[in-house]
Amino acid sequence: MLVSLLFPQVSRPLRCLVQDLHRCGGGLRGQKRAGCPRRGLQTTWATYSSDVTPVFTRALAFGDKIAIVDQNGEHTYRDLLGQSLCLSQEICRALECSSRDLKEERISFLCPNDASYVVAQWASWMSGGIAVPLYKKHPVQELEYVIQDSQSALVIAAEEYVGKIAPSAEKLGVPVLPLLRSHSGGSASHAAVEEGPLATCSSWKDRGAMIIYTSGTMGRPKGVLSTHENVQAVVSAGFPLQKELKV
Repeated sequence: MLVSLLFPQVSRPLRCLVQDLHRCGGGLRGQKRAGCPRRGLQTTWATYSSDVTPVFTRALAFGDKIAIVDQNGEHTYRDLLGQSLCLSQEICRALECSSRDLKEERISFLCPNDASYVVAQWASWMSGGIAVPLYKKHPVQELEYVIQDSQSALVIAAEEYVGKIAPSAEKLGVPVLPLLRSHSGGSASHAAVEEGPLATCSSWKDRGAMIIYTSGTMGRPKGVLSTHENVQAVVSAGFPLQKELKV
């Protein structure tokens, strides 16, 4: 259940990433999208506490350890964090949000089963948005439905999926932000980490984290909203079983 919530359809390296990060710390319809607030979030790195915090806030504790190995190579925790920071900056520029807090605007993303999925998810959270993962094997009509129903303000698409999703996004009036393939060790992403202006919220507990859509066997798929507290609870509950099974 942990993997289906955080990283649907992904492989063992991403599950290991969640396990390592865990060791360091402990109805959609009718809702309106909130606007971008005038005041920014605090810009400090989170440290271990019992409070609810997204996993990216603890990534630097693992630094240059390998987090993911995919078809593009090895990715350290620092790589993932730096790439996510860079993408977060692009998200806020695209949506003209100088405060770097989107106040739960929805961010849809379409990525393959590799490090780009984690980067898109983390960047959405860093921007104060709610991540709405799109499934790459769904037909265009289904993807279009999710983007529209979730009231997404932006669509992030890995470069190989831009052509698939761009016409639907244009039809809906939603901008598309291409996510170019980034290799580990990029100087830009490392510079972003060194600068350290990571926006973090005073309380993540009740903030929306993800919207996952049901299979739609009893009608049209429905978006199910999970808060950061929900996500952390699933991670905490699922870790002992994963450890026992040596996943």
